[in-house]
Amino acid sequence: MKENALKKKGYWCSSFALPMFLAVMLVAYSGLLSAQKSSGLDFAADPHFGSVTLSAGFSNDPHTIRVVSGGSVNVGSLGLCGDCTGYASSAPDVKLHWSGSTRDLRIFFEADDGSDATLIINTPNGTWLGNDDAYSGTLNPMIVIAGAHGAGRYDIWVGSYSSGESISGTLTITEYNTQPGTTGGGSQGGSLDTSADPHFGSVRLAAGFTPDPHEVRIVSGGSVDVSGLGLCSSCTGFASTAPDFKLYWSGNTDDLRVYFEADERGDDATLIINTPDGTWIGNDDAFDGTVNPMLLLRGYGPGQYDIWVGSYSSGDNISGKLVITEHNRSPR
Repeated sequence: MKENALKKKGYWCSSFALPMFLAVMLVAYSGLLSAQKSSGLDFAADPHFGSVTLSAGFSNDPHTIRVVSGGSVNVGSLGLCGDCTGYASSAPDVKLHWSGSTRDLRIFFEADDGSDATLIINTPNGTWLGNDDAYSGTLNPMIVIAGAHGAGRYDIWVGSYSSGESISGTLTITEYNTQPGTTGGGSQGGSLDTSADPHFGSVRLAAGFTPDPHEVRIVSGGSVDVSGLGLCSSCTGFASTAPDFKLYWSGNTDDLRVYFEADERGDDATLIINTPDGTWIGNDDAFDGTVNPMLLLRGYGPGQYDIWVGSYSSGDNISGKLVITEHNRSPR
């Protein structure tokens, strides 16, 4: 009886301990997988700077997007590809949904101030591609997408070569045989260029437009010191050379207004607009109690409005929404 009891006790211990051990190991392994995912690049996450759908032969080529690089993920330690390097965020910066066949789709990034950025792309077939410098003499990265990668979703990260660095600039998607330094997208110079293509697109609106308001996601900033240009007494902040947005307006209205509202309270942006008659107008704070800017466009008439969203402090990049409205409303 004693021997049987011992055997029974031993059998119970082994049959109970093994499942418990396996359960503990499964929890630990799950935690390890979770930690690995959180410390890597997650192509399933929503992109920071939006998505774009393009097809072979697309119009308005090149397509440009304002992006701020960097993050806490050490890409070089992940072993994704031999040229995958730099520090990036876990979520992609941009997602490209591509269709059609092309021999020379290329994606590159141009930093506003010449800083050293990197580029990492996950292709539709799961291949990882990376680049640090497009060619000798530049720190801007470029990746040429060969036809073998095909149609589908391209998840794009813009990294910073050095840890802790955030680099503002322009991501370019094109089928042209061009490269960083030839488009003007990241060469800021020292002025505001009304002839340049806008970073965040354009819109045609007329008096009484619907839906009102019209809203556009914008990231502010650039290396041009607007206050030093002498455009107007209220034109201030740091902006890019190219406009952020272009409004083509028709009709008459008594209360057309444009304002910018930062995502984070306290982020101090500015607004600079070149009106159809060539007048420059600017604003820093719409009213006491806010650091969001606003401009009334009453009396400037129909035509092209070139709009810049600046950052009051050099080196700041502020995400938020640009609002165009005829309603009597203002930023928070």
